[in-house]
Amino acid sequence: MALLLVMLASASPLHAASQSNIATGAWVGDPAYGEVRLVSAVSAMGDLEELPLGLEFRLAPGWKIYWRTPGEAGLPPTLDLQMANGAPLQSQIEWPVPKRFNAFGFDNFGYADAVILPVAVRGYDRGAALQLRGQIEALVCSDICVPLAGALRLDLADGPAEPSSMAMTIAQFAAKVPRIDAPSKIKIETAWQSGSQLKIGFAATSQPVTEIFVEGPASIAFKQPVFANNIAVIDLEGGLKTPLAGQMIDLTVIAGDDFTTQSIMVEKDAPLAGSFAAGKPVPIDASTMVKFWTVIGFAFLGGLILNLMPCVLPVLAIKLAAIIEASGQSHGFVRLRFGAGAMGILFSFAILAAGLAALRLAGGQIGWGIQFQSPVFLAIMMLVLGLFTLNMLDRFFLPIPAFLQGNFRGDGQNNSSEARPAILVGDFMAGMLATLLSTPCSAPFVGSAVTVALTGDMAQLFAVLMAMGAGLAAPWGLVVLFPALVGFLPRPGHWTVWLKRGLAGLLVATMIWLGWLMQGIQGGPAALLLLGLIGFVLLAVLFRQKIGILLAGAGLFAGLAFLPAPAIVAPQANGLVWQVWSDDASAAARAEGKLVFVDVTADWCITCKANKALVLETAPIAPMLAALVDDGKLMMLKADWTRPDPRIAAFLASHDRFGIPFNIIYGPKASEGVLLGELLQADMVEKALIKAGMVR
Repeated sequence: MALLLVMLASASPLHAASQSNIATGAWVGDPAYGEVRLVSAVSAMGDLEELPLGLEFRLAPGWKIYWRTPGEAGLPPTLDLQMANGAPLQSQIEWPVPKRFNAFGFDNFGYADAVILPVAVRGYDRGAALQLRGQIEALVCSDICVPLAGALRLDLADGPAEPSSMAMTIAQFAAKVPRIDAPSKIKIETAWQSGSQLKIGFAATSQPVTEIFVEGPASIAFKQPVFANNIAVIDLEGGLKTPLAGQMIDLTVIAGDDFTTQSIMVEKDAPLAGSFAAGKPVPIDASTMVKFWTVIGFAFLGGLILNLMPCVLPVLAIKLAAIIEASGQSHGFVRLRFGAGAMGILFSFAILAAGLAALRLAGGQIGWGIQFQSPVFLAIMMLVLGLFTLNMLDRFFLPIPAFLQGNFRGDGQNNSSEARPAILVGDFMAGMLATLLSTPCSAPFVGSAVTVALTGDMAQLFAVLMAMGAGLAAPWGLVVLFPALVGFLPRPGHWTVWLKRGLAGLLVATMIWLGWLMQGIQGGPAALLLLGLIGFVLLAVLFRQKIGILLAGAGLFAGLAFLPAPAIVAPQANGLVWQVWSDDASAAARAEGKLVFVDVTADWCITCKANKALVLETAPIAPMLAALVDDGKLMMLKADWTRPDPRIAAFLASHDRFGIPFNIIYGPKASEGVLLGELLQADMVEKALIKAGMVR
C-alpha cells in the first residue's frame, strides 16, 4: 500500500483536484466531540489488488481517539468491512505515529484534531464496482469518554483507478506509519528489566531520541521514558508477576523527523561494559592512542586548573593552613602530609569513577556535579566542613585508633608523635574534600574530558577521571617532591592563630552557602530539621555547656526560618530577563527565525554565576542582549539544574555534555547551535551570536 500511495501522491495535483467527491463517504458521529467517514485514494476501482482507503476522523478541540495500543486506558478504533451483499472483506488499519496524552495521571497514546488511519482492503472482485459497507467502533475522550459508532458506506464505480481528491492527504498520513522494513537511522541495541523499570539502549543518532512507545503485556503500564546517555528508562506499573525478561516487545521510537518500529527481546540483566552504554570496543591503532593520550593530557590540565576555581577556595584555606604549619616540620613529615592529601584526592576520584560507572550501567542520570542536587550530600558536606572549622579553631581533633597511632610514632618537630596520625588523616580528608568541592566547577579542558569519560568505555572513564585527579593533586605532589618549598614561608607564630580564624570564617561562609542550596532544593520543614541537626552536632562540640548549645541552636533555627530559597527564574541585571527553558519554547522561537540563547545553570554552579557576573550581565554583552530581546530577535532561556531534571539531563546528553555551565546559541544560520566554552568571554559570545545569524 505504501508504494501505491507514493505513486498517488506524485500524481498531478490539478488532475487529482478534478475528481469528484465520489471517493468520500458520509460523516458519522457528532461534531460536538468527533466524526468519522470512509475515504478512498482512488476515484474508481480499476484493476487494483489492494484498495487504498482511509478512516478520516474529525475531532472537536480537546477530544482524542486512541492508537492501536492505547496506553493505560482507552480502546483503539475497530473497523468491520463487507460488500453490500454481505460478503466479508479483508481490511487492515495502519497506524501513524501517535502522540502521548496524560490525563489524571494516566499515559495514553493517540491522535487529536484531524487524522486519517490508512486502511488496506482486499478480497473484492477486481475490475468491478464496489459498494462498501462498514461498522466503526471507537472511543472518543476528553474529560469524559463517549462511544463513536455507526454504519459507514462508500461506493466506488468501475473504471480507471485514478487518484482522488483525498489521495494526497491519505498518502501524507501513510508516510507517518512506522514500517519495520523502512530505512531508519535509529537502531535499538538492547533492552533489559531492572526491578520496576524497563531500560532501552540505542545507538547514538544525529537527532536525539525524544519518544518511545512500548507495546508489551497488557497487564503492564509503560510510563513516559526518561533519556540520558543513549539510554531510555521507563517506569513499569501494574502486573509484574510475569517478568518481562525473555519476552518480545515492540518499540516505536521517534528521533526528530525519523521514526521506526522494531521488535526486541527483553534481557534479564544489564549489558556488560563494552556494549552500547560503554562504547563498543574498537581496534587500537596509532591514531587512537594519540587521541587517547591527548584526552588524558586535557584531563590533567583541567584538574590542574580546578585548583584556581572558586569552588576549591574553601579547600585552599585548609591547604594554606597546612602549609603554614608544615613550615616548621621536618621534610619527611611534610612529604607524608602532602602525600596524604594527594592520596585523598586520587582516592575520591576513584570512588567518583566507580559511582558514575555503576550509575551508567544501571541507566541512571549521570553528570558532573549532580551530587550537589542531593540534600543528603549537602548535609554531609556541611558536617565535614563544620568539623574542619572546629579543627582549625583547635576545638576538635580526629580520634585515631591506638593501633594506628603506633605506626606514626617518631621524632616530630613542632608536633607530638601522638598527634601525627590525626594530622595525616585530616590531610587525607582535606584531599577528598577538595575533590567533592571541585565538582560543581567547570574549567577549560574539563568539559571535554568529562564528555569522553562519561561516553567512552569503562577503561576510559577511570583513566580520564584519574588523570583529572592527578592534575588536581599536582600542587600537593609538588611539595612531596620538593618539601623545602614550605621553608620559604614565615614560621608559625601568634599571627597564624588569627590567620586560621580568618580561614575558619571562610569555611563557615561555605557552610552557609551549602545550607542555602539545601533549603532551595529540599525546602520546608525537612530542610530546616536537617540543618538543625547538623548545627546541634557542631555546637555540641564547640560549646561544652548545655546552655550554650540550646541558645546557639535556637538562634540557628530562627535564622534559617527566614533564609530565602534560591529563585528558579528571576529577572537579571541590566534589563535581561531569562525565560524558563523547554524544548517547545526553544523550537517555537527558532521556527520564528529568532536567535535562542540557552543557559543551563544551577545555584551550586559557581562558574555559572561568574559567567553571568563578569560577562553576560556587564557591558558590552548585556546591552547587546537586551537590545536583541527588545527588538524581538532573541529569546533567552534558562534551564535551571539546581534540582534533578531528566529533561535537562537529556538535553545536555544530546549535545554530549554532562556538566555545567553549558551555553548554546541557536539561530537561522546555526540550527544545530553554536556551543560556547565553559568560561565565557565577551568576544566569544558576540562571535557566536554572529555565527548563529545576528545582523550587526
